[in-house]
Amino acid sequence: MTTDLGTLITAADRWDGMAKEFRDQEVAYRRDVHGISLGGGWQGLSAWAASARFDVTLREYQYAQKEAKAIASLLRDAHTQYTDRSWKRPGARRSRPT
Repeated sequence: MTTDLGTLITAADRWDGMAKEFRDQEVAYRRDVHGISLGGGWQGLSAWAASARFDVTLREYQYAQKEAKAIASLLRDAHTQYTDRSWKRPGARRSRPT
């Protein structure tokens, strides 16, 4: 049985790309939305309430980045483990798989 384990690396690269997209969105959100409540132009209870909600959304972007990177890492680890195991099994090809 043969399986293209390279698809795990492709998927990991795409998850890294998703982490970068979350980072880009975080930067834009921090600049264009979150920053509104931090300036002195908006004060009072509504500014405080909005700021608290904006903080939550900002953290969600940050957590999403960490999760995407973690999934990419898991996929790369799975690739490494599967290629190592397929290399060590009896009757394995003599050229190391990629």
